[in-house]
Amino acid sequence: MLTLHLDRLTRSARGLGLPDPDLDEVRRACAAVIEANPMELGRLRVTYTGGLSRSAPSAATPGRAWSSPSARRAAAPTPPP
Repeated sequence: MLTLHLDRLTRSARGLGLPDPDLDEVRRACAAVIEANPMELGRLRVTYTGGLSRSAPSAATPGRAWSSPSARRAAAPTPPP
């Protein structure tokens, strides 16, 4: 099932003009989140961004207008149906 979601993630990234995500890295990161957050039923969210925009340098990267795309993962329990 993860493959279908990663295929969609890649299509969406391309549609937004972003580089293809590193799917092996995303798979490893998803596995690490699931392993660190064992739960009977839950959801996993993957967010892939283009990084910082030209108009929004951050305190963490002063003077740096662009950055590489980034991915975030989070897990949360889901109540049983």
